[in-house]
Amino acid sequence: MDTDSLISLLDRFHGLNVWVVGDLMIDEYIQGAVERVSPEAPVPVVRVANSERRLGGAANVARQPDNCNYRAKPARRDRDQARLDCDSVIRRR
Repeated sequence: MDTDSLISLLDRFHGLNVWVVGDLMIDEYIQGAVERVSPEAPVPVVRVANSERRLGGAANVARQPDNCNYRAKPARRDRDQARLDCDSVIRRR
């Protein structure tokens, strides 16, 4: 796909309401130096220098409208009835 086609496709998202279905999570990125491997398990032991948390999964997708000019609403699960709440998505005519 060429650049003009991609831009045209993205422009069609302007003003759309998007329903995001998925797990809302937080990703944590840890930076540091590995000095040795743990004797209890084959995992690196890291001396943490910096860490950062960001929205991940569907939460990351739901925050992208700021950059793409569409409105996103995360789907939520109705705990009492164990079903997805579709009222905000389905429009009756």
